[in-house]
Amino acid sequence: MFALLPVSQNTSESNGKSAVSDRVESKEYRDFWVDRFNAVGATRAYDEFKNINETLPIGTQHLASHVIGGVLYQQEGLEGIVVCDAHFGFGCFHGFFGIALASEGISSIQKLDAACVSRYGPLGTGCMHGIGHGILEYYGYDRINEALLACEDTTQLVSILGCTSGVFMEYNTPLSEMENGGLVTLPRVFDDKNSYGPCDRVGNQYKESCYFELGAWWALSMGSAPDDWNKMEQLCTALEENNFSYCVFGVGYALASMNSYDIENSTQVCDGMNELSRIYCRAGAHWALYANPKSRDSASALCDLFDGQSKSMCLRIGRPDLWVEL
Repeated sequence: MFALLPVSQNTSESNGKSAVSDRVESKEYRDFWVDRFNAVGATRAYDEFKNINETLPIGTQHLASHVIGGVLYQQEGLEGIVVCDAHFGFGCFHGFFGIALASEGISSIQKLDAACVSRYGPLGTGCMHGIGHGILEYYGYDRINEALLACEDTTQLVSILGCTSGVFMEYNTPLSEMENGGLVTLPRVFDDKNSYGPCDRVGNQYKESCYFELGAWWALSMGSAPDDWNKMEQLCTALEENNFSYCVFGVGYALASMNSYDIENSTQVCDGMNELSRIYCRAGAHWALYANPKSRDSASALCDLFDGQSKSMCLRIGRPDLWVEL
């Protein structure tokens, strides 16, 4: 850990906003945060980053946290994992493990997983999810089944959470390096003839995780207007029952995540679906709010609008971290 050095908080924030306003994809952005890590140490620099990143557009925040995760690993090594947290869609973990796997190799997966479990427990799934991102980056996007098999060396107690979900998210929205040294994420192009790929060519043990991740890819690649959400529900409805439920749950999760965790908007879109889809959709939105530290306290509102059995079902499904008993 770098020693803390005196620094003016006001100067730090004003310089930070000037440097990062719309430059998160650039080498200059990364270099700025390397300097801050060197100046004030990992924990304080990450706190500064979170304060500044909150002022950026939602669509920029996650990519920026990828960058900071990579800087964190390069500055602190594996011990830096204790600094990452759930903010900005767990992006710090994504960037951290992308660099960690590239540096330490695929044989380090069990060591990386042990670090996650030690710091966050066996259900600290955002950490293991980040490992999945790093694994697919390591293998390459044409070797998804090998990446999924490598996830067997991680702790994954819930089928849709953890390493495999990170593999599928990385596959759907790959991170690329630009010529100027910056980073950019671009979703795969949506193809009506391959709406469910790669879920139709992975092992049965991975399908739940894959179908859960489709909602975010669909929303990023086809759009997020009301008609687009209706199309997503129709695509999910065409699947067999088990895959359908995970698919709509993922659509609800994506809906809330991509609409600034707006309860009214999420409710309105979900309630435009058929009765069973409505429950899974709201449950997915509930999980999105619960998984985000800033909106956790209001998550139950997504299910409270139901009565009786539907409310109970929504609340139960909407906490996948409680689907298993330790």
